[in-house]
Amino acid sequence: MKQKVNINPVTEHHVACDVCHRTMLKGERAGENPWEATTLEWNTSSPPPHDNFAGVLPVVHHGPYEFAVPGAPRDYVMQTDVDVEVPSGNGHNGKH
Repeated sequence: MKQKVNINPVTEHHVACDVCHRTMLKGERAGENPWEATTLEWNTSSPPPHDNFAGVLPVVHHGPYEFAVPGAPRDYVMQTDVDVEVPSGNGHNGKH
């Protein structure tokens, strides 16, 4: 039979806050696109400028779900990538 461990909620909160503070102060900075997401919000800086794209509207060339693209330079294709051929029927091109 598993024994239940009682943890004081105040102590639990302090531990969680301590971990957050240590991470914020000493943690490694994430890159521009740490999850290799393909959608437009990953094409802007962090924090984003007031209008999100600094007055330059992005031009979209691909769907938002271009993952596991055969022959692509990366395992994904950003919506704003030009000159990347996406084979039709790969099941990830954002079209139904």
